[in-house]
Amino acid sequence: MRRPNKRPPKNEWRVMRRETWERDKGICQGCGQPVSLRRAHCDHIEPLSEGGSNAPSNRRTLCPTCHCLRAGKAHQGMMAGALRRGDLLPGWRTKQAVWEG
Repeated sequence: MRRPNKRPPKNEWRVMRRETWERDKGICQGCGQPVSLRRAHCDHIEPLSEGGSNAPSNRRTLCPTCHCLRAGKAHQGMMAGALRRGDLLPGWRTKQAVWEG
């Protein structure tokens, strides 16, 4: 049996990610803007590394920008990758206030 604080296998994670996006009606739970399933990130509210689980109540949909701004030390490479891929759009730093409140 898999430990609850590990991300599930890729195919299972895809299903969980889609379920979370559908539950959240395709809306980023950080900034409130619509986000397509293709661009959406499935975020663990309480990180798995800090004892969080994969339960639906611990997952939420975030746009790439909000996920990068919310990211902690465990996600240090995420911002660089998002910038390289163009996932962070112009003005992304102005959303910082969403996560500083």
